[in-house]
Amino acid sequence: MKLFLDRNKTLLPRIDVIYLLTRAITLVGISWFTVFGDYPQQDTTFFAFLLGTFVLQMAVFLMAMKGMFDIKAAYLLAILYDLIFVPIFVYYTGGVASSFYLLFYITISVAAYVLTFWFGVAVTILIIVSYMAIIFPDLTIHDTFGVSMRVGFVLVYFLAISYASEYLRRSERRLLKLFDTLNMRTSELEKSQAQLEMIYENTRILASILDTESVVKEVVRILGRILQFRYFALILKDKNGSYYYRARFVNGSSNYHLKAIDIAQMQLVQKVCDMGEPVRIRDVGNREDYQHLSQEPGSVIIVPLISHGQNNGVLAAESDEKDVLTERDIQMLSVVARSAALALENAELHKRTEELTINDELTDTFNYRYFVQKLQEEKRRATRYNLPLSLVMVDIDWFKSLNDTH
Repeated sequence: MKLFLDRNKTLLPRIDVIYLLTRAITLVGISWFTVFGDYPQQDTTFFAFLLGTFVLQMAVFLMAMKGMFDIKAAYLLAILYDLIFVPIFVYYTGGVASSFYLLFYITISVAAYVLTFWFGVAVTILIIVSYMAIIFPDLTIHDTFGVSMRVGFVLVYFLAISYASEYLRRSERRLLKLFDTLNMRTSELEKSQAQLEMIYENTRILASILDTESVVKEVVRILGRILQFRYFALILKDKNGSYYYRARFVNGSSNYHLKAIDIAQMQLVQKVCDMGEPVRIRDVGNREDYQHLSQEPGSVIIVPLISHGQNNGVLAAESDEKDVLTERDIQMLSVVARSAALALENAELHKRTEELTINDELTDTFNYRYFVQKLQEEKRRATRYNLPLSLVMVDIDWFKSLNDTH
């Protein structure tokens, strides 16, 4: 059973110094009574002994404050000491008439602050029992009301201190929980910012790549190494509206082989392309409109590849755990998807531009530029392998008329 309240992680004030200060004030009162108090002369040695034990107890508590041993043990020792010392001091200073019963309130305050509720109740009951045992022989009918008031006030005081302490601790727990949440959110924000900076830097590099194959590999690298998805796919749509896997990544292994997709089993992909909006599915285990890549059906995010209003496919990222992909994952994946769509479009335009430089736009046949380029290549090949090279030219009669007509 837990004896002490948690003191390791707290925003509440540590009462060690305050408690030691109250002990010092109490020591002054005891010293004054020992020197100037009205009591039999033969009890001087006894009061000096009580004074010495009180000083020793304070020294032990001070050692605990300096870290020589557990402060909790020092508090428990102080409470046990008061349960013995205060009743004895009250007895020798007048019993019912003694004002030193007020020292019990210090003990109750400490017990209510550092002990759990039921152990605090036990300490309070022991205080009341010991006090009543000390004063009972001298108790008269005239003292009954005053003693009852003292006992009642002790109980009320303990309950008030316990309630206030518990209320403060509940408020503290809520505040600490809020701080923990804030720290977690701050950590996530810093992580997201770092990822975004890396993504933007890599997407800048992505925009400079003019080869489709290199663009695809760079997208796979960003999703795998930077965003650290274990399962994802790049799905593209061809001119006929058919979908195919352009790249897949499954648990550390990438696959760039083209694979056609049966859209009847992947209607979710077509839906995302038609809507032009990303979707997040928390559990794809029971869905028939999506074929997952992960070993176990979990959650998935599908983001469209949109460039200049044209949707050319999707990025799909998966997890083998349910409901673990977050809004932040959607945002990160959307940033990559926009850059990937633009890079793929640029690579396709670059490819078309290169084709236009060597193909006749009207007949789609190779032009003179291509002829010169290939001739130079064949000449270098013949020189390198020491082979003969022949050039055959064919003249077609009336070709201009044929070309103009057809």
